[in-house]
Amino acid sequence: MPGKPPACLLVLLALGLATAAVATDPERVTVERDGKTYQVQMSVVLEAPAERVRALLTDYGHLDRVNPAVLESELLAAPAAGVTRVRTTLKSCVWFFCKEIDLVEDLETSPEGDIRAQIVTELSDLKAGQTHWQIRPDGAATRLTYTSTIEPGFWVPPLIGPRAIVKNLRRNLALTAENLERLSNDN
Repeated sequence: MPGKPPACLLVLLALGLATAAVATDPERVTVERDGKTYQVQMSVVLEAPAERVRALLTDYGHLDRVNPAVLESELLAAPAAGVTRVRTTLKSCVWFFCKEIDLVEDLETSPEGDIRAQIVTELSDLKAGQTHWQIRPDGAATRLTYTSTIEPGFWVPPLIGPRAIVKNLRRNLALTAENLERLSNDN
């Protein structure tokens, strides 16, 4: 089923939240569901420098600035050299159903500046998942590509169907892109 947008980092991957209209218009947003697993993709050009976008996405103690679904985020002890472990608490609401989601991810940054995250399932409310943020300069702008696969580890009421989740995911990712652009350009 097509659809999409934390990200959340990580976020973002609360199962939806934002309701505001957004100015930053992603070129592509897709959300597909296969059983209990969601595959999410977004591509957007942000009118902001790549280094500022990357800095916001890696400011792990302040992810709530990027995505309002984030209630809190903090760095944890690193499990290995070159790995950053982050715990995030998200609040996700779809219609009347709201859920706080604990998410622990191990993140690595590639030499190109990409951010890859793997969910630590034994410490999270998700059964499985990984995320990849590709951040590339595009002239004075930034091309941001986000891909994620997640499987919730909690019950979702049957009345809240995939379409409602997809709609909220799309809004949430678009709002995250808008916040990244706005915050990157604040002085």
